[in-house]
Amino acid sequence: MAAGICCSYLSGTAEWYRKKVEINIKGSKDFKEKKYANFKSSGARKLRDSILSQKSCCFLHEAYRYRGKSNYRDITYLTYTSDMQYQFIQLMADLDETLEFFIKMAMHYCCMRIKKETFNNFITDVSKNILLKDVKEIFDDFTE
Repeated sequence: MAAGICCSYLSGTAEWYRKKVEINIKGSKDFKEKKYANFKSSGARKLRDSILSQKSCCFLHEAYRYRGKSNYRDITYLTYTSDMQYQFIQLMADLDETLEFFIKMAMHYCCMRIKKETFNNFITDVSKNILLKDVKEIFDDFTE
């Protein structure tokens, strides 16, 4: 379930960044000079698509955006219930599942972006020294 939510959130993050870029394009000199009002004309779409094709959205964008939401939003929902203990326990369990999936995504990302030897040294070090048992199991999955 956490994996599905994270993937769905990545899709939403890509949409959020696309809209943000479109706002910047509408404010650009090129857009204004050609007197475009929106992206309905083929010229405006070509301009937008050429700029968007140079952009990317990945797990790092999602992690940054989600960090803010979990820090500032989730705790407010706890105040709308009389059963705080259950809600807090559930929130912690949900955040733990999400953290586990984000760590897995981060590890796969790092595995692809840094030298294999450096990555393996990092995994070896973390596997030996990490204190959180639940998180240790995630890193153990990456040991060869």
